[in-house]
Amino acid sequence: LGQKANFNGVEVNFVYQGGLSLAILKPVYYRIIYINDRFPQEEKFNPDFHTPNNIIGRAGFVNGLNEMEINPGVYTKFALNFEYASEKASIKAIETGVVVDAYFKPIQMLAFENKDNFFVGFYVALQYGYKKYR
Repeated sequence: LGQKANFNGVEVNFVYQGGLSLAILKPVYYRIIYINDRFPQEEKFNPDFHTPNNIIGRAGFVNGLNEMEINPGVYTKFALNFEYASEKASIKAIETGVVVDAYFKPIQMLAFENKDNFFVGFYVALQYGYKKYR
């Protein structure tokens, strides 16, 4: 969008990307205690039966690994990149933008929320580095 007038200037670039995305879904297991039981049980979360009153913590990470699902999708990213390095061989930039993910099957992120196919995220990235010239 705009090049540096000199090495002390700022170059503004419009960035766009797109590609394939892959969501790996794993159910959440909790340690549940019931009134008549002395020892907690590790169970897959069910909002119909489990409440904050009977959940005492998360179960181990390995619970639910055999129930994982893969959900393919696509993503697109649009951003503005502000490059302000004063040396030709260095990279100093701030990038801010939006990322949109779309999955073929709906994904439920939270227990009491509806499933959704689209997810929007905003980001700010700082970039530092050096360019290698041959």
